[in-house]
Amino acid sequence: MFGKHRWNKCLEVAESEKCPWHGVLFPKSHSARDSGSDAGGPRRHSTGRKRRIKMRLRPMVRRDAATRVASFMLAFEASTPKSDDRSERAPAGQIRSQAGGRTTEEREEPLVNWRRTIRRAANFLLSPIGLELVKKSRAKHVRFFSTPQGVIGSAVQRAVGSSIASKHRITKGEANEVYAVDSTNGQELILRISRLCDSESRFQRERWAMEQCAKLGVPVPHVISIQTIEHENRPLRISIENRLPGVPLDELAEGNLSKQGLAELLRRTGAVLSKVHSVRTNGFGELDKDGNGIYNSIGGMFSRKELDLERLIEVARAVDCDPNLVDRAFSAVHECQSKYRAILPHLIHNDFAPCHVLISGDRISGIIDFEIAQGGDPIREFARWQFFYEDRYPLHYLKEGYENNATFGDDFERRLYFWKLYIGLRNLNWYFYTKNKRFVELCKDRLAKDMAHFN
Repeated sequence: MFGKHRWNKCLEVAESEKCPWHGVLFPKSHSARDSGSDAGGPRRHSTGRKRRIKMRLRPMVRRDAATRVASFMLAFEASTPKSDDRSERAPAGQIRSQAGGRTTEEREEPLVNWRRTIRRAANFLLSPIGLELVKKSRAKHVRFFSTPQGVIGSAVQRAVGSSIASKHRITKGEANEVYAVDSTNGQELILRISRLCDSESRFQRERWAMEQCAKLGVPVPHVISIQTIEHENRPLRISIENRLPGVPLDELAEGNLSKQGLAELLRRTGAVLSKVHSVRTNGFGELDKDGNGIYNSIGGMFSRKELDLERLIEVARAVDCDPNLVDRAFSAVHECQSKYRAILPHLIHNDFAPCHVLISGDRISGIIDFEIAQGGDPIREFARWQFFYEDRYPLHYLKEGYENNATFGDDFERRLYFWKLYIGLRNLNWYFYTKNKRFVELCKDRLAKDMAHFN
């Protein structure tokens, strides 16, 4: 579903005269007729006009309206033949009749067939060439949706008492607008801007988690400032922390890292992870700014709010997954969780991944991004790693470096697959909602294989 503010953002971005695709989304022949004013005047959207715009924008939008519009612009720009370039045609309205009719060129305008346009753009965007072009050109297009320099500068000034010497955009990640910033007083910073409704609690949770980890010697960033700034009638939450040295493990592994070198780094990663898991939380599930979970027992994590069988069955049918498989996985999860009531809550990163492990030389220089940390069972962290990363980053190396051997008791394997079923069910629903077909297929495959351990 798309909230009103997301559609408003779509309209705002698309109608910006600075946007090079303004003429595509809003052909000049429609401007005066639909707005009821001169082309250069303010537009007052009629109901019909809004509906047409939404029909054009809907396929581009999922979670982040601005990003999806940018992706559409990029894909369509690359997939449109040069002969379609508006600059090669006569200016719109050049031979307009007294009745206000469109020109011959406008009647032959190939861009008005929006179904064909969007389908062609989507097909290109999903092709190997399109994906590579998006990757290379992403930085070029995010500038249309960036927070103004003045807002970022004032946030840095309040945090460290210094102005910005240099900054560059980091385009990884999904939830935040991220910058690497160097201040004039020599500090190296990471600045993240979030527009999510729960972003303040996420940043506060992250600060608590990293403070506890730092006490145990885990290399984590130090949060310097968390701020809320009003911009364009919307609150922006800003977190500023020191920038740690190093390269993400996934980027390092793509280079010339040997198998032995990767194995050793994973062992050291396991040692650091054991320190993270040694932090106790007061409860399970999402944490508040003081480390209190929203559930008193692990059973709360299996409530209907977290896992809804009816919804999962609907999703299974929609993605051509056996509903009986989902039903059996759901039953297995609920049967197992009743046996694990005595599990004590520990801090889990909840997004522990190679991209969140920084490597400098031969050491672990940082564990980052604790925004969705929870109180839970440490074995869930291993289950998530195996679920998503086992193919390239073998779990057994992580276990070899893990210092708390009591975690790997007689029931470790069964608890591991129990959590993998839980992760598979939750993510099947999530990836269906976000229309991520590749990961929907991954979840279907994992559920089928993991259920074999419960037959």
